[in-house]
Formats: sequence, C-alpha cells, structure tokens
Amino acid sequence: ICIYSLATTDIIADITGWYPANADYNAITPDRLLDTRPANRASNGSVTEVQVTGRFGVPADAGAVAINLAAINPAGPGFLAAYPCGTQRSANASTVNHDTSTATSNAAIVKIGTGGKICIYSLATTDIIADITGWYPANADYNAITPDRLLDTRPAPGTGPNPTPPTPPVVPPQLPANAFYEAFTGNTGLNRFSTGVYHRDDIMVAQTQWRADHDQNCGDPSTQRTVQRSAPAQSFYLCRDHLMTSVGDTSGYSIAWFTPNQTFEGGVHTRVSFDVNVTDLGTRQWWEVSISPVGSPFLATSDFVAVAAEIPVYDNQTTVIGKGPYGNDGGIVTRGVPRDPLGWGHVCGSGAVDPEGCASKAIRRTFTATDNRNGTITFDFLGRRYTYPGEFPDQFKVYFKDHNYTPDKDAIPAGYTWHWDNILVT
Repeated sequence: ICIYSLATTDIIADITGWYPANADYNAITPDRLLDTRPANRASNGSVTEVQVTGRFGVPADAGAVAINLAAINPAGPGFLAAYPCGTQRSANASTVNHDTSTATSNAAIVKIGTGGKICIYSLATTDIIADITGWYPANADYNAITPDRLLDTRPAPGTGPNPTPPTPPVVPPQLPANAFYEAFTGNTGLNRFSTGVYHRDDIMVAQTQWRADHDQNCGDPSTQRTVQRSAPAQSFYLCRDHLMTSVGDTSGYSIAWFTPNQTFEGGVHTRVSFDVNVTDLGTRQWWEVSISPVGSPFLATSDFVAVAAEIPVYDNQTTVIGKGPYGNDGGIVTRGVPRDPLGWGHVCGSGAVDPEGCASKAIRRTFTATDNRNGTITFDFLGRRYTYPGEFPDQFKVYFKDHNYTPDKDAIPAGYTWHWDNILVT
C-alpha cells in the first residue's frame, strides 16, 4: 500500500487485519463521494444524503460501503453520524467526534439505505468530506446495521461519586445561550412546549378515537396506538427520540399545535429550523409552522380559512411554512402573501420533488427559515433555497401545527401522524 502525505509529518500505521483476495469485501482505489466545499456547507442539525450505488463501481444491490469521513473547519464542537437513509438515526451513535480543529476524520463501514444512499447527520455547522474505499455485497459475511451505542462509561446525571442534578437539554455549543434547541433525546423535552388541540365543532363529532403511529411500546412507525379525542394530551407523545403529533377526523376541522415556551426577539433570533416527515397522508391533512407576533392569532391557515369562518386570519406579519391544505404542496406565506416557489410546490403527489420522503414516515426532512435582516427571508428545503420579502416580528412565537379537514372524505383513512425532531430557534 502507498501512503501519500500532503504536508511534512510523521506517520504511524497500525494493522488490524486482512482479507483474502476472494473475500466478500471489494476494495477499490479511494475516491471522493462527497465534498460540501465551498457552497454546500452542512448546517447544524442537518442531514446530508449521499448517493453510493451506481458510483465507483458500487452495484445497485450492494449492502454496505467503506468510507473515510471528515469534518472540515467546523464552527464548533460536535459530531458526524453516518447511517443508512430511510432508517431512524440513533441519538447516541457517532462516526466522527470533533472539536474546532481544522479537520477530524475517521474510517467507517456504513450500511446502504433507501435509494442506494447513506445519510450523514451533523450536529455542528461544518464542511463534510467522504471518500469511498470499498464496498460489501448484500449477501456478505459482514452484517452492517444502523449504528447504535454499545458502550458509554460516562455517568448518568444524578449518579457517580459526585452526583449532580439532571440538566435540561443541552444547546449545541456553537449556538448562543438564548437559542432554543430540542432534539427529544432520551424521549424527553416535551415539557419545554405548550400544547393544545382545537376542534371547530364540539357537536358534530366524526370520530372519538383514531389510530396513530408507534404503539405504546414505541415500535416502528408501522405499529399503531389508539388516541382518544377526550384526552387531548394523547395527541402529543415521544418515541424513538422524536415527537409525534396526531389528531384525527374529529369534527370537520381540527388542529393539534405545540409551541416552545420561550418568546423570541426579532433581530436576535433570526433562524427557525425543524425536521418533519413529508409523507403524503392524503389531501386533507397537512402540517404547518407559523412564526407569529406575540399576541396574534395562530390557529388559522391563511390560504384555507373558508372551511371555518370563526377561525381568525393571520396577522400580516406572520411567516408561514406549510405542507399545504391539499396534502401535496409546500406553501410559504410572508407578510400575508401566499407564495409557491417552483420546485418546492409539489413535495409529494404528482411530480413530487421528494418521492423517497413521500413514501416513508421514518424519513424526516429539514426545513429552515432565516431572517436575513435586510427585509428578506430565505427558505431552505432539500437543497432548494428561495428568498422573499419579509422579516421576523419584533417579538414572536413559533407554532407547529397538525391540520385535519375531514380527511376521510378521501377514502384514505390511515395515518394521522406527523413526526417532528430537532426544533431549533436561534
């Protein structure tokens, strides 16, 4: 083997094993899978998808890929976690742990996921480089799995020789102290939010209960639990380190909402980011996030108020990000003006820009709204970026909403659940 060095340095190489020439593992001359420099730097809490199959001789039925993964010039301490796309990332496992050094790297074998892709989660803002060094066929002796934690010797809060009380969820170190960040790690953090359920009609009740994702033992999303209309708190629950909202076809039009208990300041807090699935649940059930002035109405959706005249319309300073009332579009509203950018306009449905996400509740996508402090707001989703006139209010709250407008009219009665994670306001 040859070892090239860009700079003058001492080198140490330790051998840990070898493969025979006819082994399942297919070694290749290393090549570059991913380099986010200079324009696609990964933001904190983001997930980067990397196509593996069909490149560098990796066949469509390959089971795992060997890579060298590096964090380059990170904005703060953090980690990278590589895992198969289409699966739930472990909240604990990491592939590269880094401080603020120029570059930190590690070798890893990563199971290939949905669409022949691997996903790379970054806690901190950083550039990412991934080099491929080989691959395993699907029937190899090596069995790749979604990474999870095998050992952690650190004491749990409140234990050890010098016990300390449990602390609230930690804001990533690169964020200011007044930021809000909740990843629901360890199925905790719901107490940091206020929640509520709104029903348009308490007399015309279509359903008194409905089915929601994840059973009471928090099985995979295909397992289900029963949610009762008479117990609004059941519409909000934590499983597998993320938050679910679920409200069924109850009274013609219903909304379940949650909001951080914190009030935010325009000019100080200039970014709202969150992860949520974009699954096509039908044409009458959608999610929405609104950045609303303190004291303004927050229940309505500005492009779909005709169904319920008693629901107040938005304050015109409210910024709205939403999957849309028709189930297959992702709308944006700034200063009361509806906008439907090309490329984002059909997240799911015909001509979907994200068919993989539309087909899976386990896949959550990151949506971000940034106040540029120049009279414009930039929206980011799945590598698409759009900038429109607008600004965050002077004082604002952020409301996350699960809308239902008699969805069973579609004859598609399943799946009234949205999956949320990585709620960030900074």
